[in-house]
Amino acid sequence: MEIFDYENVLLLPRRCAVASRRECDPSVELGGHRFRLPVVPANMRTVVDDRICEWLAGHGYFYIHHRFDNDPLAFARRMRDQGLPVSLSVGVRESDRSLVDTLAAQGLGADFLT
Repeated sequence: MEIFDYENVLLLPRRCAVASRRECDPSVELGGHRFRLPVVPANMRTVVDDRICEWLAGHGYFYIHHRFDNDPLAFARRMRDQGLPVSLSVGVRESDRSLVDTLAAQGLGADFLT
């Protein structure tokens, strides 16, 4: 397999079909929700927390809340109360399965599970 690096690739400018970047729409629709960018912040507790996830969702960005040392039920309830999508990270243990069942039983659900 041949490997390319910056010495092997040359990008030549060409005419662009748009007059301004404002004409471009990088938004994406996923699961019935429209998000401003097709970018996902890492679902790590060192990257996102409740406050950051609420801000992202409130401003039209996709997020996945991490699953460590938090209360996902309280978070989901708060997001639903604000009319924001619920996006949670879950594991494969029985406790994670129980969380999904509880979200459904309490009518909270989740828009996205990762």
